[in-house]
Amino acid sequence: MANNYSLLIIPLAVALIIQVIKIIIETIKGTFSWKRVIGYGGMPSDHTGLIVSLTTLIALSYGLASVYFALSFMLT
Repeated sequence: MANNYSLLIIPLAVALIIQVIKIIIETIKGTFSWKRVIGYGGMPSDHTGLIVSLTTLIALSYGLASVYFALSFMLT
């Protein structure tokens, strides 16, 4: 079972890190735009990173046979 708030903190940290990576990539390309950074879509996708990291944490914490993992996997 996950300790403390790791199921919340780690996915949010992943999403934040992906946003920083997106800013770096857009700056290097010369196409930086706040609208693009905080908007939906584009690669890397912070939404995908957040949900996949959450599903992975649930699998590691509760097991692949748990109801939590099944629900998270289906939403992913």
